Amino acid sequence: MGGLDGSAVWLSTEGKFPYGRLESMIDHFIAKHSEVLPEMDADEIRDNIYFDSMADQETQLHIFNYQLPVLIHDSRALQDYDEVDLTQDREPGESESEGSGANNGEQRKTQRRSRRRKPVKLIIVDSITNNFRSEMNVPISSEDQKTKQDFKSSILQRSADICEIGLRLRSLADHFGLTVVCVNQVTDVFLSPGTATSLDFLEGPSTFRALDNPTQLKKPALGLVWENTINVRVVLQRTRSPEHRNPHPHSEAVVSSEPLRTLTVIFSPWGANKRGGNPTESGHCRYRIDETGVVGVE
Repeated sequence: MGGLDGSAVWLSTEGKFPYGRLESMIDHFIAKHSEVLPEMDADEIRDNIYFDSMADQETQLHIFNYQLPVLIHDSRALQDYDEVDLTQDREPGESESEGSGANNGEQRKTQRRSRRRKPVKLIIVDSITNNFRSEMNVPISSEDQKTKQDFKSSILQRSADICEIGLRLRSLADHFGLTVVCVNQVTDVFLSPGTATSLDFLEGPSTFRALDNPTQLKKPALGLVWENTINVRVVLQRTRSPEHRNPHPHSEAVVSSEPLRTLTVIFSPWGANKRGGNPTESGHCRYRIDETGVVGVE
């Protein structure tokens, strides 16, 4: 993705940008890597994080189709310009053999390189679902024919919009070599009495068990239309139930006050796929969130 040499775009449909958390992560990041990257400062990191709000579906489609491609293209054009400018950043008559002149030239190059706008390498959409759900015309009564017709039209239009957004994001990822992370919402799976609860008998590859209640089944929103658009699906879960840990094989269990958080790979062409709720199996990992960001837990 480019590591430290890339920028990120955060597109939100569900609220304000978490500036407080970002500032905390920036402070800890700079302190952690101060010896390796002494020239990095907070302003440089802020300059390479873009944020925009998508209040409705029309705004969301406009950003995906027009503003986002322009931003990605311009970020790469600026990078190419800076790289050319760095090779020419030398005073007239200055040669590389001149000690002080060469050192000054290198300092100017380092300063300009560290402050330049970096190419977009990561896009986060939080969430892809909110505008689709909030703008649906759900019929209140079965006798309301007009509302039922509007509902059918909304379903068809929603499917078309989902396909358009999915294809646009995939084309941007393939063409520019970047990663797109779309936050989705989940819904409950309701079964008839006596229905087998084994995941093997349930329709759809993305159904999974809730972490705090393995008998409760969940599935992602937006259905098969969105599921056939994405390449990888992971599930983040959290429970407030006390977690019992044994730090050592012969020690007593310790109750942790932190909520148990797990990341589970639902499907991926590169990794194990797990839909059960046992976080000790392969395909799962534990993590916690603190002032530094996301931290893995053994």
